[in-house]
Amino acid sequence: MVSRARGRGTIVSPPKVIRNMVPFTMLEEDFRQQGVVLETEVLDFQVKAELPELVRELLRLKVGATAGRIGLLRRIADRVICLEHRYMPTRIARRFDPAQVHLRPVLEQVQQLAGKPVTSFSWDMEFLPATDFAAALLGITPGVTSLVSTSTEYLGDGAPVHVNHAWYRLDHVRFRFSVDQWRMPKRTER
Repeated sequence: MVSRARGRGTIVSPPKVIRNMVPFTMLEEDFRQQGVVLETEVLDFQVKAELPELVRELLRLKVGATAGRIGLLRRIADRVICLEHRYMPTRIARRFDPAQVHLRPVLEQVQQLAGKPVTSFSWDMEFLPATDFAAALLGITPGVTSLVSTSTEYLGDGAPVHVNHAWYRLDHVRFRFSVDQWRMPKRTER
């Protein structure tokens, strides 16, 4: 209901936007379906970026290997909701056009450039203190808890083709997981 910010005092928090996590929908499509205007700022783009160890492992690359990286700041109604670093193999990054991000989702472009559809993904989420870097871009105090989401998308042959590492502001976003059909596991008698 309220938030405290150093130098600003205590203020009434604006309503949170809802990020539907399950069923899986790309961020852009999720907000489009809700009728919410998502603004995207491209912070940087590198065809050959140094990789954090986690990303290198998720893309199954050797130590010292590079990959393409695009940094994105996402806003709704002029409020920052998340910071994303998206990674892709260099062969795809060489042909990737960051100017298209405003017209087509990153993952959609990556699939087209790969020439194959994404058929599966893995997703990890954890609550972590915001790093100095992430906090500065999110407009929060370093160390404030944020949701860090890391997803890896795979082609039909099992090759990883995209990693999205995102930091969400918890005071601006609420996360929803909904399933149409729920099956309770069958209980075995002992």
